[in-house]
Amino acid sequence: MRAAPAVSLALRSGAHWRMALTGLAAFVVVVTGAWALDRGDVVSLGGASLSWAYAAALVWRCRQATTWQLAWDGSGWQLTGDGRYAAAWRGEVAVMIDLGDALLLRFVSTDGTSAVWLPLQRGDLPAGWHPLRCALYSPRPASAGATG
Repeated sequence: MRAAPAVSLALRSGAHWRMALTGLAAFVVVVTGAWALDRGDVVSLGGASLSWAYAAALVWRCRQATTWQLAWDGSGWQLTGDGRYAAAWRGEVAVMIDLGDALLLRFVSTDGTSAVWLPLQRGDLPAGWHPLRCALYSPRPASAGATG
């Protein structure tokens, strides 16, 4: 089998992913609100308030999407972000969920200090979808010390 050719893609989480997270936040607000009203005590209202703050932070975070540059150079992965994630990391990418037209990838830096979840959709990467999948599923090149 051949190794995948080099590929470099600009990634941004898709609208469907942001809608799903917003829906999850709304679900959290409704469920904890109903629970707090049913119990009617101060502790449950405090717990509901904390979950509402978390839901608001989740929605806020979804609005501030980071653009990532994911690259496979034939021997390893590199991830570079914009804004507060301007550092470039080398690491490994794992496919966590593959739905055909959607992928959830997890990038972990080589030193293990950084992990980034990358939700992707085919519609967001029309020209890069096939090369990305080839790079994800192709065999890795043998290391210099490996014998055949």
